[in-house]
Amino acid sequence: MNAADEQSRLFLGILDEFKQMQQRHAEVLAPASAVSQDVLLRLQEEHGKLFARLKEILDRVIGGFAKTESEREKAAFYCRAMQDLLEGEKALRKTAARQKDSLGSRLKKLRCGKRNLLGYRSAAIGSAKPRFLSSKT
Repeated sequence: MNAADEQSRLFLGILDEFKQMQQRHAEVLAPASAVSQDVLLRLQEEHGKLFARLKEILDRVIGGFAKTESEREKAAFYCRAMQDLLEGEKALRKTAARQKDSLGSRLKKLRCGKRNLLGYRSAAIGSAKPRFLSSKT
């Protein structure tokens, strides 16, 4: 097996690994799942490392192409594969943005609820018993 074939095999392997990572991230970022900040940081770190490996291998693979017709066909195949990955990245970015918006709105509601609860504390109103508002007053 020559070096170009070995690099192509490496590229296809990392491409498959990247697609699997995208699927895992999409599942974690699904609207029904609760995501902690630690999990998000771990996902971001995993994504960054895998992307760096993909870039390194792609640079090596593409550097040796485009000399013959078969190499140009391989390069076109790799470009299509990268386009598919980029489409997956766009979908992940949209999902992450929706999750961020959802978390932001939930945080806003929690803060509002916290302020309301503080208003009912006895120390906040200066009496031994909390006062409640009634429509009968």
